[in-house]
Amino acid sequence: MLVNNQTNYRQPSFGRFRFSDNAKKVVLGKINTPAKFKKFKELCELEETGDRAIRNIDIFFVRHFTDRLFTEIGNKEYLQGIFQSTNSFLKKMTKKADELL
Repeated sequence: MLVNNQTNYRQPSFGRFRFSDNAKKVVLGKINTPAKFKKFKELCELEETGDRAIRNIDIFFVRHFTDRLFTEIGNKEYLQGIFQSTNSFLKKMTKKADELL
């Protein structure tokens, strides 16, 4: 039996946003200041409340010269704008998902 216990490493909670492995790397690379991380954490906590807690927003990674995020909500696909921040994209996708509730 193999038991793997890593008590010093704790992966951050992403709330109801579900990120692909590559998308996690992009997000963690772009959320590089305490202010950006605080805003990111607030967005994730909002996704865990009320009706939002029953849904998931899957975020994927697309590489076209720059690191951009991608998601599908409903039957529409959304790609992060070239100059759009990660937090801004996630907030916009939360609003789009709210329209479907």
